[in-house]
Amino acid sequence: MLYNDSNVTFRELTDDVLRLCRAKSWGIDGRQNPQHVTAAMTVEVLELLEHFQNCDDAVFASDEAKTDTLEEAADVMNYFIQAMYVIGFDAVRMIDDSFSIEDTSIIEIRNHVGMPDIAVHMQALKLAAVSRFALEEFNWLDADAVNELFCRRAPVKAERIGRAFALLLVELLRLINMLGGDVTTIVRRKLEIVYKRKYPDNEPKR
Repeated sequence: MLYNDSNVTFRELTDDVLRLCRAKSWGIDGRQNPQHVTAAMTVEVLELLEHFQNCDDAVFASDEAKTDTLEEAADVMNYFIQAMYVIGFDAVRMIDDSFSIEDTSIIEIRNHVGMPDIAVHMQALKLAAVSRFALEEFNWLDADAVNELFCRRAPVKAERIGRAFALLLVELLRLINMLGGDVTTIVRRKLEIVYKRKYPDNEPKR
């Protein structure tokens, strides 16, 4: 069976990402420091933006340019999934109450968010702006603070962080739509690359 966004849910993709985290012993049972994961995601957004420096949208008529950019988008999505696992929010449901991370196929969500009528490099800038906002909402938290926050001792803050990440997911999916990518394909391809990567024994665990 060919797996793609039409028959894969975000829960299944999350399981794939967490399987890698556990295999690499990143965090405790795949649960990493939320500050580190969110900061790493923002760094990946900046690396994605490098593909839009000194170029116009005509560049992205090239399959090679699209492939390279989608590879960076896969890195952003991987860290996004890890961050949402730490937060414990269903960002998919926050996009639309009828959606669920468990049951809604990725293509349904992509079709829902659609494609904005703007240049692709402008969409990349929107993603960067939203990523910065999500990081600012989250950058003061450590693991203990997350536990306290999401035990509903600070429900307003928790809700605001969840919605910031839901907005980030919308803008990321829109960019992937504009580049003609398939989320399942690009994320799983990147996971395969990381699985095969050899890490030095003295590399610090995340």
